[in-house]
Amino acid sequence: MTQPATVLELLDFPPGCDGDNCCERARVKCTIHLVDDCDHPEAVSGDEVVLLCQPCLARVLGQAQKFLRHTRKWRRQHCRVCFSPMVILSDIVREVEPL
Repeated sequence: MTQPATVLELLDFPPGCDGDNCCERARVKCTIHLVDDCDHPEAVSGDEVVLLCQPCLARVLGQAQKFLRHTRKWRRQHCRVCFSPMVILSDIVREVEPL
């Protein structure tokens, strides 16, 4: 006898990852500041919320670290639009919550 499906399974939860060409299930909700584009009309408070799997989250965190190293090299420490700081990782990847 099979187990009845849970409501979340019927709703296809967790949803798919928002990463590029990724077919994995999302595991975290990630809030990322849209550096130098935070005045975009679709941006909520200058941030983008994406659902990511663990490998895509690792890639996003690595890209943010690389970006911070690059901006430190040029002594740029803020977003050009909202002037929010860009010094530590949490200035760009603002929140990561498990689903």
